[in-house]
Amino acid sequence: MRSSSTDHHGELNILLAMSAIFGCLRKMIYISTGN
Repeated sequence: MRSSSTDHHGELNILLAMSAIFGCLRKMIYISTGN
């Protein structure tokens, strides 16, 4: 039951990484469509 805290931390890191990747993709799409 100790791994519950580490699992939660991993989930947060994954969510942060996903949001960052989606943000970059949004910027790239916005720039490519803007031009």
